[in-house]
Amino acid sequence: MLFAGFIGLLTLQSCKEDCPTCQDPTNPECDNYDPCWDKKPVTADFYMYENHEGLDTSKGWEYYDTDTLLGQSVLLVAKEERELYWSEVTYTWIVGDETITGKDKKVITRNTFPSNTQIPVTLIVSKKPHLDCFPEDDGIDTVTRYMVFPSKNIPRWQGEFTGYTTGQPNVKLRIGIYPRDTATGSTSTRARLSGLPNGDCQWQQIDHFTFGYKQFQIQENSNFSCSGIRGLFRVLEDNKIIAKYTQMLVPDGDYYIRSEKEFIGKRIK
Repeated sequence: MLFAGFIGLLTLQSCKEDCPTCQDPTNPECDNYDPCWDKKPVTADFYMYENHEGLDTSKGWEYYDTDTLLGQSVLLVAKEERELYWSEVTYTWIVGDETITGKDKKVITRNTFPSNTQIPVTLIVSKKPHLDCFPEDDGIDTVTRYMVFPSKNIPRWQGEFTGYTTGQPNVKLRIGIYPRDTATGSTSTRARLSGLPNGDCQWQQIDHFTFGYKQFQIQENSNFSCSGIRGLFRVLEDNKIIAKYTQMLVPDGDYYIRSEKEFIGKRIK
């Protein structure tokens, strides 16, 4: 019995010296546990999203933060969250000359703004701070941003781009995206996409689409003789474009049997 206890003591001592220690700042059982790992200072940062008719997340639309918006509606979303058992949050929005305040105002929408005018949007957030982690946090933060609704709805994604699909990075492509198919003298109100490998089609008229200032979405297409491209085409601040789309495996085949593609490019026109 004494011998077994002695062996156990040696094993424990050896493990303390040689076994790996627990290194996880999120685990209270570890030596390097950080009680502030999931705490943040109170912030009034917020997102600004376009909110006009036709932008439907159930059809694949992805919201993105932008201070230039097409349409006449904005969706404002505060980043600060209510913490259960800790603190409520009071949100005060000042949009132009209007003030909206409440604990239920994390998300608001507003409509009808003058064109080509910088409209100030201010958010003031009040919340009980985590003083043990951030002793200088007074629990109040203010952020002001400006949004613009251009009078001419000329989107950033309109134009021509060179790049490649990630599946064939050595094959250079030149694509064009336009909100109206006027390249062949057509008076159609449908959009036009050209340049992507698309069955036997050099270009494709788009039947069902929607767009914002930086992003174009092909929702559906009835021209099955092409490969039925659909997806999101977004232009970033540096004029880089990233398109994540799907297309039919077989032109004129089953519309719902599709392959995933990604195009990365840069504006040339």
